[in-house]
Amino acid sequence: MTLTATAAFFFILCGVIKPANGRPKVFRADRLNPHWSTQRSNDSAVTAAIVAELSQYDIWVAHNGQRFDVPFLRTRLLAHGMEPLPTKKLIDPVLLARNKLRMSFKTLDTKNDCFFAFTEVDFESHNQ
Repeated sequence: MTLTATAAFFFILCGVIKPANGRPKVFRADRLNPHWSTQRSNDSAVTAAIVAELSQYDIWVAHNGQRFDVPFLRTRLLAHGMEPLPTKKLIDPVLLARNKLRMSFKTLDTKNDCFFAFTEVDFESHNQ
C-alpha cells in the first residue's frame, strides 16, 4: 500500500505480501472487485484478501508498518464492518533504525545501501 493519507478518506488499490520463502503475492482491487468499472472506491474485496493472507503468518515485517500499514488496514476493516485485524508480532525496520541506530536517512533504499555497502548482493537472482 502506498499513500500518505488517512484511511477514512482513501482506499486500498493494491497490496503485496512477500512470504519469507516464497514469491510475492499481489492483491489488486481491479481484479478482486467484481464491480470495478462502477465502484472503484469499494476496496472491501482487496482488503479482505490482504488480511486473509496476513492472518496466515505469525510475524509480519513491514517498513513503517506500525505507523502506516497496520493502522490503515485496521481503519479499512472498520469502515467495511469486518473483523478486526489479528494481533501479530510486527518487525518494523523504520522503528529499529530510529530506536537502535543513529541514522540521518529514513528511506528504505538508503538504509539498504548502508547495510549492504560492503557486500556484493545479486538481487536479480532472488527474483525468480
